[in-house]
Amino acid sequence: MQAGVINVLVQAFLYLLLAGGIFLSAQNSLKSLALWFKTRRRLYIGNRKEKKTGKIEAHVEVLLSMVLGRKISADVFLLFNALFLLLVLVFGIRTLPAPLACLIAVMMGGMPYLLLRVRLETLRRRGSMEGERLVAALLNQYRIENCNMYETIEKVVASGNDYKVCRNLLFRMLLEIRSTGDSGKIQKATERFSKALQTNWGRMLAHNIRVSVEYGMDVSLGIEDILIQLREARVIAEERKRLNGESVRITAFLAPLLYSGSVLLSVRFLGIPLREFVKNQVGTPEGFVLLTFIVFMFLLNIVLIELVMNQRLDF
Repeated sequence: MQAGVINVLVQAFLYLLLAGGIFLSAQNSLKSLALWFKTRRRLYIGNRKEKKTGKIEAHVEVLLSMVLGRKISADVFLLFNALFLLLVLVFGIRTLPAPLACLIAVMMGGMPYLLLRVRLETLRRRGSMEGERLVAALLNQYRIENCNMYETIEKVVASGNDYKVCRNLLFRMLLEIRSTGDSGKIQKATERFSKALQTNWGRMLAHNIRVSVEYGMDVSLGIEDILIQLREARVIAEERKRLNGESVRITAFLAPLLYSGSVLLSVRFLGIPLREFVKNQVGTPEGFVLLTFIVFMFLLNIVLIELVMNQRLDF
């Protein structure tokens, strides 16, 4: 028995030595083969990136790249939305008629996209609010650098703690315009900067940057005019924010407080057990519809207030 085990171990050791020798002798060939596979994979990934996508996927990719920095792809986001819609549909169809369950599923399935758009508008609003500080810094640095736009943007990006959203956009644009001398590519880079902000002052500033970079013209008067108009727009925005502050407090704080108070009153004073309350809220058709519409209308009000009150600083 022991002799058989020893024979097996000796044979395994010899096979390992043989495999190690073959590996050492063919090491260079294996490296070349691995490099070939790696190169083929890079070409495949590059071809996938260049592949044309649909309008919906392209729109979602732009949205995700601006809000999440391309941490997830459009396919993953759309798959998540579909699974969330299916989950709501499965729970809803158990207690509701099929048409109403489908309607609620579509409403709730669209909420991730809606919240993503709200986040995008919030980032754009923050970026627009940085406009006055950004344009002032660009104008001062532009005059210091003797109308050298490349050096101006580089210095502004390096000291841009007061305009973090615009600093990231400027940095991306600087990398693109510095690596090319083609007027078409420069125009596309400046257009991406203006589209990310979606403001009139962003478009005017991008145009001035393109003219300065492409033709070497002095655009200090154009940047100064943008700064003057931004200061006038800031005064109007502050007055609008003061007038609409009460509606924000009612929607964001009073509505959740009232719902929490109704739950507390039902449990403490009406004597309804919490488990029974939750069962009636999500386990019956009436309660499920009511809860769904409460959540949907609350989020919709948040979106509307965000769009009305927190408008971008523009002229």
